[in-house]
Amino acid sequence: MTDYKQEEKPKYRMMGINNHVTDKEHWVYLLLYDIDNHDIDLNKLREILDSFEISYLVYKTKNGYHVIGLTPIPTALDWGYKFDILQIHFPEYYNGQTIRIWRKKDEIQEFMFCNLKYPVISNLLEKFEKRFTINSQYIPTSKRWYLIHEFYWTLKA
Repeated sequence: MTDYKQEEKPKYRMMGINNHVTDKEHWVYLLLYDIDNHDIDLNKLREILDSFEISYLVYKTKNGYHVIGLTPIPTALDWGYKFDILQIHFPEYYNGQTIRIWRKKDEIQEFMFCNLKYPVISNLLEKFEKRFTINSQYIPTSKRWYLIHEFYWTLKA
């Protein structure tokens, strides 16, 4: 019998957001994407995201960029189409279900750009307003949908 016991590595608790949001009757989707590469065409990324007709923000992380969709996407089919477009242009081993929002050790998250002209989920935007000094006074918001938070464990610090 083979012993598959792996070397114990420290685990880190993180908070993320889930790509499902609810109004307590229906589920809709958020576009979340993690690009683990700093060497990408940010203009191409912006062009693609703007074509989706959703509000979003993009920020730089320790290893690349996070894309946070702020507007609910009504169907899994529409979510999948948008996710596939990002996979084609910025291939990553990432499923789009949960994205980390807590900072890693010694990480500086830098705001890159956003589009805020479509309705956003209020309690999702609140997570980023202070961090990136976003003035939400004139941003169309929806209090109908509620964000799902998720705590998880990772081996990455």
